[in-house]
Amino acid sequence: MTSVTSHSEHDQQNTVSSFGLRWAALRGMLDSPLINADDQRSLREELVRELKSIERAVGGLTARNEYEVAAKIEIIRQSVTESVGKEQVWLIDLLDSVGQDVSLLSKRFRSGSTPAATGQLGSTSRASS
Repeated sequence: MTSVTSHSEHDQQNTVSSFGLRWAALRGMLDSPLINADDQRSLREELVRELKSIERAVGGLTARNEYEVAAKIEIIRQSVTESVGKEQVWLIDLLDSVGQDVSLLSKRFRSGSTPAATGQLGSTSRASS
């Protein structure tokens, strides 16, 4: 599978959002039962290589807003889930907690209040399982 965009187009689209959308599309394709057929093995391997390439590329980009931070966290979360499995569930819980913190901080920032003023940062901790 060749890249959908040329290198010049690729340079213009190097954003967390664009990579995040491509990553989500690739994840969706890889989750399809059709791609798991034996005769699709080479396509599946190419999709996995592209997915890993996107995951590495996103790490070098700066998020422009809370949605892009959330996209980066989701990419990490999925990768960690696949790499360590259920043995390290605390890592997934930690990533979920960070995502919630980012969302809360973003909402507070938009409303004009600060975490120090409200004294609530970290008050959303989840019960350990």
